[in-house]
Order: sequence, then structure tokens, then C-alpha cells
Amino acid sequence: MHRVVFSVAALALTMGTAGWVYEWLGGQPGLWTATQQFEPLISAATVVFLLNSILIAGAVALTTGRSIPLVWFESYLPTWPTYMVGAGLASGIAVVLERRAYWLLPLLAGPLVLLHRNFLAYLEHVRHSVTDPLTGLPNQRHMAAHLERELAAARSDRHQFAVIFMDLDGLKIVNDRAGHQIGDLALVRVAECLRSNTRGHDVCARCGGDEFVLVLGDCGPAEAEIRRDELQRAVRAIVIDLEPGFRTSLNISAGVAVYPDDGDTQDQLLAVADSRMYEDKFRSVRRRRLTA
Repeated sequence: MHRVVFSVAALALTMGTAGWVYEWLGGQPGLWTATQQFEPLISAATVVFLLNSILIAGAVALTTGRSIPLVWFESYLPTWPTYMVGAGLASGIAVVLERRAYWLLPLLAGPLVLLHRNFLAYLEHVRHSVTDPLTGLPNQRHMAAHLERELAAARSDRHQFAVIFMDLDGLKIVNDRAGHQIGDLALVRVAECLRSNTRGHDVCARCGGDEFVLVLGDCGPAEAEIRRDELQRAVRAIVIDLEPGFRTSLNISAGVAVYPDDGDTQDQLLAVADSRMYEDKFRSVRRRRLTA
């Protein structure tokens, strides 16, 4: 609900300010007269771009803990051509409609295609900024933003949620023995397994190297432990070929932390889950040595 309120408020503020700038610079009402006044129109389009992008960048920065200028320069500054082309296209359509010169509509195909391509490029940029390129899972930035939102919701309505910190065991051995290509394949297989065993409203992210984090919304300690065990069993069912004639199964070590029992900040929850993951890894190594 708060996202809808923010979107409506941002749109109202943006369009109101752009209209005021247009009139202040001498722009006159009416479709045809508006397109004849180049400077007020371009200024209004610039205001739409700046105000809209800064407001959205501010919202993103608040949820991710990053600075507003950094978010704006990285994600929104490159989109300015889309706003300018969109303003020109809207003006052209306005002229055609007012003068009923519908035969001019094909001339707008070029700007429309450019606008579409710019929009697709922007979506691709946003996708890459929050997605791990190897596994296709959300990356650490996306996970941090989601975890911060989950914390805010949990503090508001006092529900529990869990974080599972996971590490793929033996990845260095796989890389050394079979090469990084096989190591990357192991990471992809694990990511696919985690994705297929994750509920739709939960978020599983790769946090670099051989580490993964799963955020389980509305989840208590007992259920979180069950989910961890299920994920470990699912990963152990994965078998990869290290070399001709030699196959091995994979394994993940995992640790669980639950809000608010194990911490009430992102850093505290991740630190507890990470510590318990290493405890699980040491127990696994000890079991293998005893059975060897």
C-alpha cells in the first residue's frame, strides 16, 4: 500500500512542478501552442526527469542504505534520453491529434522505436544491477534491500522471519581438480536447486563466491530448521562429473538466524547465521573424518 501512495504522490508532485515550470517560462495551454514553444516544453520534460528519478532514487537509497547521489548516477542518469524522446513523441502525437493529420502518425514510428529500445535497455540495466550474472539469482544488493524491508515489516507487525546462510562445501577442491568451468556448473546447479525449493514470497540470493542467503518471511525457529534440512537434502541429491569415471555429490553447510531472537538488525542476523553455518561445516567435516 505504501508503494502505491508513494507512486501517486511522486507523480502528482512531478507533474504539478513540471506544469508550473512550463507556465513560468511562458508556455501556453493547448496542444498545438504547447508544441510551438520549444524551451518551456524541454524545460518541463527535464523537470519530469530530474524530479521523478531523484524521488525514486531516494526511495531505493533508503531501502538499501546507499547514498542517493550514487543510486541516481548509477541507475537513473543514463535514462535521460528516454524522457526527452518521450516528451518529443508526446508532442508529436498531440499535434497529429489536434490537426487530425493522421497520415503523419507513421513518421512517429522512429521515435517510438527509439523510446522502446531505451526502455528495454533501462530494464536490462536494472536487472543486471540486482542479479547475479552466473546463477541468475538475486545478488547481494537485492538481498540486502529485501532483508531491510523484511526487518521494517517485522518491526511494524511484530512477526518472526528467518535467515539461512549457506556455503557450498568443497568448491575450491572442485575448481582445483576439475577446473573453474565445472566449479561454475556446481554453483549453477545449487542455485537451481535452491530456487526450485524456495517459496514464491521468499528471496534466495547469491552473495558472492560459494555463499548463498535465503530470507524466509513469516518463519519461526522450528520451521526454519526444517527448511534448512530440506535444502541440504535437496543439494546432496545433486551429482556432478568431476572427470571421466568420477562423480561426486554436492553439499551445503547452513546456519539459521531468526528475528528477533537472534538479532534485530541485518548485520546481527547475518553474523549469527554465518557463525552457525561454520559450526555446521565443522560438524560435517568431523563426521566425514569419523566415517573415513
